[in-house]
Amino acid sequence: MLDNRNYLKAISNIFIIAAFYVLSYGLWRVLILSPSTALSDLGSLFFIPHGVRILSAILFGWLGVVGTLAGEIYAPHIILDNPEASSIYDAGESLVGALSPMLAILILRWAGLWSPSLKTHQLFKKLNIKLLILIIFISSAINALLSNLITALNGEVSVRSPMTIFNFLVGDIAGAFFIMSLALIVMTRFNSYKK
Repeated sequence: MLDNRNYLKAISNIFIIAAFYVLSYGLWRVLILSPSTALSDLGSLFFIPHGVRILSAILFGWLGVVGTLAGEIYAPHIILDNPEASSIYDAGESLVGALSPMLAILILRWAGLWSPSLKTHQLFKKLNIKLLILIIFISSAINALLSNLITALNGEVSVRSPMTIFNFLVGDIAGAFFIMSLALIVMTRFNSYKK
């Protein structure tokens, strides 16, 4: 019989990840997105929540995907106080965003660059920063291409311009580098404090 504490731990991890995603989404809406940048898709040039997606996938694996998916679905409702239900296309974009870091990790495993025995603290060492950068670029490309494809399938626009897809790619990369830099600073401070 499985221990109830494992379920409680998993649910609390999912809740914490979702809360961090909602917080990063709120920061992005307040600090980056303005009415003028929203209309031209320039607000996507620094998408902070993508870093939370990647960090949670690295730290928590599939629980991180579930947590970010919950955060992506509920963030617009919490931050924007939007009572409307999400459409199937919104849910599809959220699913693509949440899955993109794990898909990147699976691609790196398939290519033989990611070992399942790789510990999280090892990823942030100098030799593995290249691997972290690969995860950022691959997951950002997956998210940019597939989420814009879903938007086109939705009929919101016939085809997204390559510039919009490029904005999404750059924004995901910039947001991921920002969050990963913060994570490195926190881990460095924590490790120096521990000694």
